[in-house]
Amino acid sequence: MMNKRFNLVLGAVVASVLYACVPAKKLSDSQAESAALRAQLDRNEEVGKKEINDLRTDLENMRKEKYDLESDTIRLSSELARMRGENARLKGISEEIEAQFKNALSGADVERGKILKTLESYKLALQKKEDSLAVLSRSMMEREKDLRKLNDALAQREERMKELEDLIRQKDAAIDKIKSSLDNLLNEFKDKGLSIEQKDGRIYVRLAASLLFPSGSTEIEEAGKYAVIQVAKALQNEKDINILVEGHTDSSPLKSPNIPRNNWELSVLRATSVAQLMLEKSKILPSILTAAGRADNVVIDPNNKARNRRIEIIIIPNLDKVFDALIN
Repeated sequence: MMNKRFNLVLGAVVASVLYACVPAKKLSDSQAESAALRAQLDRNEEVGKKEINDLRTDLENMRKEKYDLESDTIRLSSELARMRGENARLKGISEEIEAQFKNALSGADVERGKILKTLESYKLALQKKEDSLAVLSRSMMEREKDLRKLNDALAQREERMKELEDLIRQKDAAIDKIKSSLDNLLNEFKDKGLSIEQKDGRIYVRLAASLLFPSGSTEIEEAGKYAVIQVAKALQNEKDINILVEGHTDSSPLKSPNIPRNNWELSVLRATSVAQLMLEKSKILPSILTAAGRADNVVIDPNNKARNRRIEIIIIPNLDKVFDALIN
């Protein structure tokens, strides 16, 4: 499911943009496709995060509802016990008055009348209390029924949430492992224009353009090829990731009658050059690899143009299992 979301037809992009003789329309189309697919990556990830957050919110609301229902059930239970005690007391008084009435049958009519009137008054009060007790008992039964349903639903949601959290922890652990592997393999390039950053559940391998390309070129130099190949080999056995190769330029305008004619085309061509090299020199599956160009639209250092000229290899965890758990 998620692979389909991230499945980008890299071969078509590479074939359409790698060579200067490619028609301009095809290159323009590949730029649009790269931008659209990059946007789709972000949208899919945002949807996943929103669904998980919604589930957390739903769980929190259900727990609050359960607390309120339990509190109300305890209150009703206390009221029910109090009313039962009151009914028992009234019933005892009524029985006592009824006994007095029987003993007074041989006495004066006035005395019997007073006792009878008192007895009827207590019996009426007792009947009202029993009616109220019946209503309260029915309400209590309904609340207990609602509470059982809520407990069952909450248990199911909590189990589902635990499954999601376990999957996310596994994903985070896998990303941590990949980051550690990349740190070890690419340590020699750390002072040559390469940096590795882990944020928002992704790994960003940033390679300075100067490490990979001559000025204005889309052909990777030998020293740069080695760095790219090391990254590719570190990732070639990972199956639950998606790899996004992004080209970035600085804001200096590039205008040329030949391809690349501008910063957009330069960023796309450089990204596809890196992606093609990764495919050629490793066992990375083409289906998990994306090439995209961002031109000068994502600035990381407004005071240093050289830092903005870069290739970013972004390792994104495959969220198939998380999405499946959300949908099923």
